[in-house]
Amino acid sequence: DGSKEEGRVVIVNDNNTAIVSCTPQSIGGYELSVTIRGRHIKGSPYQLSVKASRDYTTLTNQRSFHVGNYTAGVTVHTNGEVFASSSDGFVQIFSEAGTAVRRIGSKGNGDGQFDYPWSLLLIGDRLYVSDNNLHRVQYFSATTGNILVADFSNKRVQVFKDGTFVQVIQCDGNATDVAVDNEGKIHITIWYQHHVQVFSPDGKTRLDTYYNNPAGNFNDPYGIAIDDEGYIFVSCNNGYLHVLSPDRKQVKLISGLSNPWGVALDKDGYIYVAEYGNKCITKY
Repeated sequence: DGSKEEGRVVIVNDNNTAIVSCTPQSIGGYELSVTIRGRHIKGSPYQLSVKASRDYTTLTNQRSFHVGNYTAGVTVHTNGEVFASSSDGFVQIFSEAGTAVRRIGSKGNGDGQFDYPWSLLLIGDRLYVSDNNLHRVQYFSATTGNILVADFSNKRVQVFKDGTFVQVIQCDGNATDVAVDNEGKIHITIWYQHHVQVFSPDGKTRLDTYYNNPAGNFNDPYGIAIDDEGYIFVSCNNGYLHVLSPDRKQVKLISGLSNPWGVALDKDGYIYVAEYGNKCITKY
């Protein structure tokens, strides 16, 4: 509406990073200007969209997307389309309403083909597909930025930039999935140790380990996703989906899932879980 609000700036102790924050008073579009001595920094002003927080304590099953064969990976486009990997050798795409609309790839080992497509990632219109049997990641269309790949048997996460290897993040066990929070910290699910390791944004320092649960419902964590507010979603192979607050307190526990693996979020805060055993994607 043209009104202005003042924010605050926190200088991080390395003196090379500043955190700029403000608290919008209403939902809608905003323009964030960041200036130093009256001059805009690179990229300023930024266009922002503010939405209401979702109450994760009231999650309910919204819909299932039936893939028809074992599915381990799921990702959601900003247009609402849902992408699911299929052990038949392709990626199935569904409309937001749950209708199968098209497929990507076919069975094989050539370019654009899959033997056993596994995890999926969408960045804009760029799709990344890991192949469990061919031990590779394929991407469709041009790529920019860093891509983090969980390397299970080697107990590590590999980092690539524009398709070129950059570094390794060594873990204390078999890495199943990886997500980055809104501070740039890297969260990695570790299978047999039943916990999540957290590394610094550059991947060089292990900061924390959380949720080795003696109750037994955090066994074999497989998938992880983190929303814009810092809420954490972890699927565990023994049938649970954990919803943790940014301070890692349990907000919601969903049980009775069949080998829940991949986890993804859409722009409206809905959660999508790849149920490997039920051969479907479940939306919450």
